Amino acid sequence: MQKNIIFLMLFGFSALLLSTDARATTEDSVENKHARTVNQQALDTMMTTLRACVAPELSNRIQNVRLHIDSNHDVFAYSSSGRIVISQGLLLNFRDKDFLHFILAHELSHHMLSHLERSQRMMPGEIFEETVAASLKQYFEFELEADLMATQILRRCSIDISRIGEHLEQLIASTRESAEIPSLLQFHQRRIGKLKALPAN
Repeated sequence: MQKNIIFLMLFGFSALLLSTDARATTEDSVENKHARTVNQQALDTMMTTLRACVAPELSNRIQNVRLHIDSNHDVFAYSSSGRIVISQGLLLNFRDKDFLHFILAHELSHHMLSHLERSQRMMPGEIFEETVAASLKQYFEFELEADLMATQILRRCSIDISRIGEHLEQLIASTRESAEIPSLLQFHQRRIGKLKALPAN
């Protein structure tokens, strides 16, 4: 049980809405399927662009990573073994291409930095509270590392990063859990501040 909770806490761009497969809508209209196909093609093109800007020594870590669009209308994105998942809700609410490139680059960075493997090896202590505290600390470190690598990738691709912090602020504000978990909200505000402070070039 502890391991499942740790895994859920550590990964996801929003880190707030992760149990997506269980909550996916059961009815999927033809219109929704068509929208997902169009979005899939657009995001696959973005992934190709980003892969070309990754340092050669890291590119082998993301060769087999595939993109999946979840039909859920909540706003989230996360990484799991061999894939990146983005919700239809995120794509409906955030259409800025530079920001979508950032989300993809952030999730690719989790794979390049081996965050999933490192989280599975980390099981500190026997006391639940200690485990949760250590997991949150590692989650914070992972998110900041992925943010930094993502901005480096975007710069190599000549993608504008000047509004990334602003868009992330909007994304965090759109997730209900951000208001319910003060430590997560404070952390995300620090992330937003760091991204806004980055020079545009």
